[in-house]
Amino acid sequence: MAHGTLGPDTVINSIHDKRIPGALNGNLINDTLLPVHIPETVATPANKDTPSLFSLKNTTTLVTGAARGLGITLAGAVLESGGHVACVDILDEPVGPEWEALQKRSKANSLSLSYYQCDITDEGPMQRVFDLVAIEARQRSAPFRGTIACAGIQQKLPALDYPAQDFERILKVNVTGAFVTAKYAAKKMVEHGVSGSIVMVASMSGSIANRGLTCSAYNSSKAAVQQMTRSLAQEWGQYGIRVNSLSPGYIRTAMTDALLQAEPQVEEKWMAGALLGRLGAPEDFKAPTVFLLGAGSSFMTGADLRSHPLGSGGQIRDSPVVQLLMRTEYTMIAARPNSNSGHKRSRTGCMNCRRKKKKCDEGKPTCYNCVKTSEKCTWGRPLSFLPQNAFTINEDSTPANMCGLMDYHDGVGAGGSVSSDSQEPAVAGQGMHSQYLDLVARSSPAGMPYEAASPGLEAGEPTAKRFISTISPVSSDFAPGRPSMRQDLAAATTTFTSLPPYAGGAHTTPEQGQSQMESCRSLRSLSFSFDAVDNAGQLTAPVEFSPAFELSPEILLDDGIFIPGSTYQELHSTLRHNMLSTARSKEASRQPSQERDAHGVQPVGHATTHTDSQARGQSQPNQSDPSEVEVVLSAEQEYRLWKNWVDEIAHWLDKFDRDRHFGQTLPVMAKTCAHLRYAMLALSARQLERKDKSIPAALTLSLYSAAVHLLLAQLHLRNTPVLASCVVICVLEMMSCSPKAWRRHLDGCACLIRSMHIYGDSEGIERALFWCFARMDVCGGLISKERTLIPVAEWTSEPSFDAAVKFFSSRPTVDWSACYASYLSASTIDLLFASTTCEDPRTPPGWSKHDPSFPQRWSRLFGVIEQWYENRPPEMLPLVTHSATSSQPFPTLLFGSGAATSGNQLHHAAAMLMLQYIPRHLKCPPSHSLLWHARRVCAISICNEHHGSWTNSIQLLWMAGQFMSHPTEHQAIIDIYARIEKETGWGATWRADDLKQFWGEID
Repeated sequence: MAHGTLGPDTVINSIHDKRIPGALNGNLINDTLLPVHIPETVATPANKDTPSLFSLKNTTTLVTGAARGLGITLAGAVLESGGHVACVDILDEPVGPEWEALQKRSKANSLSLSYYQCDITDEGPMQRVFDLVAIEARQRSAPFRGTIACAGIQQKLPALDYPAQDFERILKVNVTGAFVTAKYAAKKMVEHGVSGSIVMVASMSGSIANRGLTCSAYNSSKAAVQQMTRSLAQEWGQYGIRVNSLSPGYIRTAMTDALLQAEPQVEEKWMAGALLGRLGAPEDFKAPTVFLLGAGSSFMTGADLRSHPLGSGGQIRDSPVVQLLMRTEYTMIAARPNSNSGHKRSRTGCMNCRRKKKKCDEGKPTCYNCVKTSEKCTWGRPLSFLPQNAFTINEDSTPANMCGLMDYHDGVGAGGSVSSDSQEPAVAGQGMHSQYLDLVARSSPAGMPYEAASPGLEAGEPTAKRFISTISPVSSDFAPGRPSMRQDLAAATTTFTSLPPYAGGAHTTPEQGQSQMESCRSLRSLSFSFDAVDNAGQLTAPVEFSPAFELSPEILLDDGIFIPGSTYQELHSTLRHNMLSTARSKEASRQPSQERDAHGVQPVGHATTHTDSQARGQSQPNQSDPSEVEVVLSAEQEYRLWKNWVDEIAHWLDKFDRDRHFGQTLPVMAKTCAHLRYAMLALSARQLERKDKSIPAALTLSLYSAAVHLLLAQLHLRNTPVLASCVVICVLEMMSCSPKAWRRHLDGCACLIRSMHIYGDSEGIERALFWCFARMDVCGGLISKERTLIPVAEWTSEPSFDAAVKFFSSRPTVDWSACYASYLSASTIDLLFASTTCEDPRTPPGWSKHDPSFPQRWSRLFGVIEQWYENRPPEMLPLVTHSATSSQPFPTLLFGSGAATSGNQLHHAAAMLMLQYIPRHLKCPPSHSLLWHARRVCAISICNEHHGSWTNSIQLLWMAGQFMSHPTEHQAIIDIYARIEKETGWGATWRADDLKQFWGEID
């Protein structure tokens, strides 16, 4: 055989040659051995006759931009294919011949044709349109399965003269509108469990450069639609939803015809590149659209179907040759700066593959490489970067906490490097958190907007301004009539690192007049102990405050929006430090000589009068004029925030208060108290932001910062409005921070309450504020397994536990009974979770197994808990009680009020906790079992939808869920956690994840 020729023997030998790719095991696959029936053939929707592949019978399709042009033509194509059509456009319902032809066709074929006037960029109306279309589709047994996102606008302007506002308008309609359309179409398909197809009308302008056609905004928007198509396709393919784009070429519609008439030379350029000698018509895209909607394209998703038969025509095209040249040129350019450096693999994949520099398939939980090597597959921890969590801190400002209370604040510069403005020698262990912050700052990508080197940011720019410069554009209704909302926000979110620890008023005591450094040094020497005396040796704190507790750096770096370096953290740290400092004072400072209302509140906008000390030239702490930190709200925004407070937030906080002070008294008080008004609005905004993201994060931050700024100047008064603002801010921080750090967000307010001698048996608004805080204190104690920040002995003014029991027992109303249940829960925590070391895992952490008083105290407290249950007032009894069924794993318990709901749930949680730690050799009196109480805890949350009770049940459900073993019980608890987070905005699924880990379940 001649050299270079192949014969049969050569082929047979090559099959056994291991050096030839594909020669595996020396086996040939015989065509006759292929399976006759392929499973995919049965599964594919395309397994039908060819005409049926283009049929849309018994389906409903929604078309946007359907009032004219390409949209109305494609709506007709759906009708011609046997489908029902819902047309959507911002224009009035069309009355021309095209619409009349559609109406005639729909009547002749007994098909539905409807029209909805709606702005596709407005989510609320669009959602309602999709709801109506889906309901009508199900009623006529023609499910909603298709959408054509055809709406779009065009504008021809040179890029040098293109107004940014017009550019944004094009993107909003063409990109955001298309996304909103696709989003709610997919939501309806997923809700109804049907597959479907979404066709995004793009343009060839998204992938070429139109020479002579200056439409940079339009071209950019269509390129975004093409990429959006690919992104949505990979995300929604798991639901059987296909997303493809259709990119027409130059076509003559009502929109393009006006352009061509104004500039005839444009049509000449278009025709020069038309291979078929004509421009396209809307009818040319009927078949491609029906193909993408129908079963014929059932294995096609994420594709861009191009229909533009154009030659060169002066266009820069993305042909394969051009793409190859562009890739080659890009590779050469990219390689020039680092021509001497070797290839470096990107930091993706598991840690083992990174270390070995192997390509990882990123299969989780174990990649293929680790399976082969039988190694443990470990993954790095991803970091998320949010605008409100900017790590950069102003390098020119003085840190607020130089005293070391929060070491991670000490001297972090704009570039993330650690420096120190303090002149004191370094203390061992100080700066530990700074090292963690520095590590995070150095691990940030180089292009992150939080770095000082970001474009448009100067090195000395304040932190708040940096945050404002990086947030996404705010909607136009955020500050109507304002030329620049950014200026307002920058003024409202002023950096607080330079605020003094004593933001006093016009009159201050000598102790409050100490310099900032002296105050910081004294606090450091106290180590959070407030039993020191002042410089004169005369002032001794009336009570001993001990809010100290250890926080690991991991907790500090995982504290919700209060991560180190963020604006939220700066504000919180400054306020917390000032609350602790104010609580050290034995008495409140003298009242400033200003007019005040009945609550001791300075009216908004009143100027501060000059005092004698100021006249003598003595330095005074900075005060904040309310007008300087005013946050401008539109009438609609203010109405919505206050309505949310009245309808939602107030019901949370008033659930133990039949006088409804949070819903009736505080709003009236806020009219004359700026810091209270901003605190209440900030909490309402944060709840809406977390619940449905309907409020911009920047608005919440500006309201929160304004509240803190104004509150700092009034803290020394220690009056009711000041305490109300502190409690409301605590609720906001509880909703926003990591649950592991709750106590750090509560201790300042706890010390303030104790210093003001407010108890659970106080009167009026003070009592309401105390019990609102007490409920948070109980939840924090249950999570951390530590005693409450306010010692239970100070929950009432009674001298002993027995006297307190007698006090509560003499008030058999529903609100007092609920407060009594909270008190008993705090007493349980106080008994079981003292600060001593646990010696035996079967004994409570707070007591030694040899402690002689523990059994007696346990018996006494458990007896009182049982008496509470037996002596409940009628309003605390359930309205409906049913046993568990096969479909409902927990019993039915329906209560008539939030107080009854939470009171009973707290009782069962306290009893459940007590039964876990029955003292040894103690004969327990007859009572319900631990499991019985645990099931009642779960049942109460599932059967009662009071949102205020839900927010306090997150930890209780976790405690009870650990005793559940059946999968239906597990699923019911997971579902209620999801409902709590979805309907209230309060983080709850973190505890659901903890339970899954405890149960050993993996999603």
